[in-house]
Order: sequence, then C-alpha cells, then structure tokens
Amino acid sequence: MKFIKPLCILLIVALVSACQNETIEDGNSPQTSGDISGDLALIKQLGMDITNIEDLGDSYVVEGDIILSKEQLRRHTSSSNDSLTLRQSRSTNLVSQANVSNISVGFDSSMPNIGSDSGWRDATQSAINEWNSIPGCLVKFTLTTVANPDIKIKYTTVSGTWVARALTPSNNKPGSYVEVNSTSNSYSSLEKKYAIVHELGHTLGLLHTDFNLELSETKSNNPGILIPGTPSGGGLGPNMSDNDINSIMNYKMATTWKGFSYYDVVAIRYLYPANSQISASSTAVGSGTDVTYTIGVNPLSSTQIKWESIQNATLTSGNGVSKATFKVSGNGYARVKAIVTFYGNNFSFEHSSVWIGKPATPTNIIGFETNNKIFNSRSQYSFTVAPANGATSYRWEVSGGTIIGTSTGASITVETAVSIGTTPKYLDVKVYSVNQYGESTFLYRTGTIKSAGDGPSIIL
Repeated sequence: MKFIKPLCILLIVALVSACQNETIEDGNSPQTSGDISGDLALIKQLGMDITNIEDLGDSYVVEGDIILSKEQLRRHTSSSNDSLTLRQSRSTNLVSQANVSNISVGFDSSMPNIGSDSGWRDATQSAINEWNSIPGCLVKFTLTTVANPDIKIKYTTVSGTWVARALTPSNNKPGSYVEVNSTSNSYSSLEKKYAIVHELGHTLGLLHTDFNLELSETKSNNPGILIPGTPSGGGLGPNMSDNDINSIMNYKMATTWKGFSYYDVVAIRYLYPANSQISASSTAVGSGTDVTYTIGVNPLSSTQIKWESIQNATLTSGNGVSKATFKVSGNGYARVKAIVTFYGNNFSFEHSSVWIGKPATPTNIIGFETNNKIFNSRSQYSFTVAPANGATSYRWEVSGGTIIGTSTGASITVETAVSIGTTPKYLDVKVYSVNQYGESTFLYRTGTIKSAGDGPSIIL
C-alpha cells in the first residue's frame, strides 16, 4: 500500500488466474537465471503494474504491497510461447469456505510490543474487528498467540514509500503473512488501521480496486476478474462515475480509516457469503408464542440494526440490537427482516423458516400422483408423501388394501385387496401432515384394483 493521491476504482478479485492450457513445470524454470522478462510479461498480462517491481529472490512485490511467489507464477505459465490466455477461474486464489470462517492471525517475534512501534498491534486488532463486523459474510479473523497462525504479522525496516504488504491466497488458504514497514511508524492509529484492513483484504484474494488506472489500459485489455454487483468502470468512465472512490482496496490513498464502502461489502459478501445470517429460537411454534431472533453480526459503533415484521409476527422488544423478540400469530410461516446499516449503507436479511400452528396439507404422493391409477390385485406398492410445510410426521389411512408395517412416517407399503370378477374394487389412500400442534386436512387419492391375473406381485 502506498499513501499518495486518491484515485478511482473497480472492485476486482484475486490474483493469479490459471492459464487455459496449464502446465506444471518439473522443478525447472522456463527462463534462465537472472532473466525475469517472462515473469514480468505474465504479471503485466495478469493486470498488474510492473513499474518499480521489487525482486525479493523467491517472490516479487507488485504495486507496492502485493507479494507474488515466483513458483506460483511459473506454475501458471501458458504452454504457448505466443500469447497468454486467462480463464475466468478463482479457485486457486481464494480462501476455501471451510478456512475463511476461522482465520488465525498472530504477531511475529519481530513485531514490537512496547513503545510507539507497538501501535501496529492495536491497529491489527481493530482491523480484525472491522472485518468480522461485515454483515452477511463468512470471513472471521481471530487474533491468537499460537506459534503458527494462518497469517503472521511481521515487522521490518526497508527504505521506500510502502507502508505494508501482504501475500495473496494459495492452496485454499489465506496469504500467510502481512509485512509492516517500520518507516511508517509516524502514521496515525487510523492510518495504520486502514493499512492493516487493506492488507488483510489481499490475504483474502482482493486486488487493488483502481489498478486499471495504474496501467493506463483500456477496459477491454483488463484481464482482472470483476466481482458481480460492483462497478465496472475501472477508472475510465466519464467523470469516473462508474467507480468506487471510497473502496478500502484502492491502491493509492491519503486518508485515515473511514470504513468499508458499499461495494467493498458487496464484493466480500459475494466471494464469501454466509449461508444464514439470522437464527431463531424455535422452528415450529403455536400461535401467540414469543420467538427470539438473532442476527449474526458483531456490531461496532458504526453498525445499526432495525427489525421489521413481514408476515405473522409483531416486534415486542430488541429493536436496535442484534437480538429481538417477536410474537408470532396465525398459521403458516412467520417472516421477519433485519436491516443492518453498516457505514451508512443498508443491507437487508430475512428469516422465514419458523412455522406457526398446524402443518400444511400434503400436496403430492409419490407413486400415486393422480387419481384413477390402475393397481394389480393382491400386490404391494410403496408410496411417499412430498414434504409438507410445518410437518414433523405423517399419518396414513388406506381402504381397499392393507398397510404393511407402520402407518406413520413419510413412506408406507400397501398390499392391495383381492379383486375377482367384473365388479371393480378401489384403493383409497389418505395422508395427513402432523406436528405437535395437530393434524392438517388430508390429501386423498383413489385408484382401481383390476381383477387378479396369474398371482400376486410386488411393485416398489
């Protein structure tokens, strides 16, 4: 990260996309020792600025704070010597869903813990709190003292203008370290916080939002992977109207921490979405019951929460906090909504899986989908009810046949009655949904049992 004049943006992901015809080199580089022209060409085609690139021996520092491993670069070399074609894949440079929700962060022994230099420790904890507070997102960092955390915060002294830099993801894990430059100790606590938030973004796979400006390239030449729902201008639109000048992933910034932009949140939620943001104290209740809903956010002073009823629920307490109580009534699903205001931007979350009262009537019987089906005499058939809303069990009634085994549960086996002669017999089946609050009305099916032929059969 460099702190210069703010420019504009386009929110993009993660770093090294694989080539269309990927080849894995057997430990040998395709270029001679000391010749980095091939690496530079690849880095440029990946959409990054190769001006003032820094060679660290086993890696490069690109755009001031993104560290690219040489081994990783060369494992993504095209089999063609003429051109490099990128495919729109991010699987090798994002953090897996399993890992992103439990990322440990620790300090290297090089990081001071006393004096003015120790401010980076406070900035790291504050940055972690910010990332963990993003609503609707799986990302969760934890500051730890274990010897080998997922991400290590290092401290070094290197001449130059960079403040901090970070490694990007590999092998489904976050970038393994963030390096802080001691020459930046004069920065304020909010500037240090901004720097750590930015670098943790790189460890998750986010690239610089405004990198397209650095290259002075047209959008058509931009190979970066645009995150859906974010601006697509790349700093090239009229008056930069299609850009996010407030993104925390902008390359050049001269500001203190002011919070995530709206599109920062959209981007990180797209990459690492939470499956369910609101939980409820019950899944099935009677009418007039109080149900407690909890939204899984870690509210900061910048976070506001407003609860609203959508259907069959009335808010009784908890508006403004992460836990609220609603009195539900009627029959059917209760639906509630939480509106989270995060750095001035609203994000809505709904919950609609609490069922009130008796269950819904079944809508289908698999194996007996329509009336007037023909069945064989003295034969066995299996029927299964399609899941009904609010049901915890089912009850069956049969005439014109016998239930083999239990008459409760989602499936039954029926043996039809004996049918002889020209007088038709009928198989009638009823199924009810059941829960602790009672039974639904029944779903009814009727069919004809034809006269016996050569003997019984079993049809499952």
